[in-house]
Amino acid sequence: MGVSTDDQAANAEFAKQQGFEFPLLCDDLRAVSMAYGAAANAQATASRMAVLIDRDGKVEKVWPSVDARKFPEEALASLKEPLPPPPPYVKPGLTANMDKVKPEQRLKCSVCSFKWSTLAYDKPACPKCLAKDTAVAA
Repeated sequence: MGVSTDDQAANAEFAKQQGFEFPLLCDDLRAVSMAYGAAANAQATASRMAVLIDRDGKVEKVWPSVDARKFPEEALASLKEPLPPPPPYVKPGLTANMDKVKPEQRLKCSVCSFKWSTLAYDKPACPKCLAKDTAVAA
């Protein structure tokens, strides 16, 4: 699956031009981009990165910066080798330094228990599991 911050019409046209045989998720609110660290906030331009997620939803590998022309070949080559364990991922500003954030600015997802600061992400949807209206005071 591909994720793009473009709207549905732009993604459909791009996928048609490129001959993609996989879906493109429209992330025009940048929720997915922020959750995976590709965009710093809802107004930021998302960087081109890749994340390999297994069937159980576990992140297997992260490529923080990719060249769209070279990446498919690189990704396929790396899949032929056993994957190293991924490094722990903490998006800067979400869970880092939570002890320094005022209690009224801390939120926690009632579904996955992920904690974040309203200074970094002020939406009621969880930036990790994307469950909606699950934010409670942390």
